[in-house]
Amino acid sequence: VDAYEKALEPFTKKKGIDWELQMTNEDPLLWNANGMRVPPFLSEDYMKWKELNRAVDWESPADALKSNQ
Repeated sequence: VDAYEKALEPFTKKKGIDWELQMTNEDPLLWNANGMRVPPFLSEDYMKWKELNRAVDWESPADALKSNQ
C-alpha cells in the first residue's frame, strides 16, 4: 500500500487533492473479468492471466460440466 500511495502522491497529496484507497478481499465467485469467471488462485489459467496481464478464455469446471451434458 505504501508503494501505491507514494506513486500517487505527486498527483494527489502534493496538489492538495483528497483521495481514498480501499482494498477488499472479495470471494472470486462474486466477480468476473471481461464477462468471465476468474480462474482459481495460482492455477495454470490464473498464472496465464497474470503473465499476459489480461483476461483470456479458459474453461472453468462449471463450463466443463455444461459442455459434457
